This record gives sequence, structure tokens and C-alpha cells, in this order.
Amino acid sequence: VVADGGPGASSDSVQRGRSGTGSSGLGLDIARRIAEAAGGTVSLGRSHLGGLAVEVTLPVRRHD
Repeated sequence: VVADGGPGASSDSVQRGRSGTGSSGLGLDIARRIAEAAGGTVSLGRSHLGGLAVEVTLPVRRHD
């Protein structure tokens, strides 16, 4: 989980090429695509600091 105290964002306002807060949204889109390709997820929410919290969940893969 990465959290900040900035203005925050909703999942509707974060799209590739447009974040609603002046950034490109490219980094979150890349993280989402990588996580999903690995069988994981990226979730956006409100941080305890009042800004955005981004949670990346990845599966554990065991090599036998």
C-alpha cells in the first residue's frame, strides 16, 4: 500500500492519459496492467492521511 496526503482521486477519475489531478495517470495504469497480468489487483481508496491510497495485491507463486 502506498498512501499520501494529497488531494486524492477516485477510480473513476484515474484513467490512462488523464488522472483528474494534473498527472497523466500513466504510472497507475502501468501498475494495474502488470498486477492483472500476474493475477493480482490494484485498488484505489482514501488514505488515513486524507489523500489517495493505492493497494497492489500479487499472488504468491511457489516453484516446485
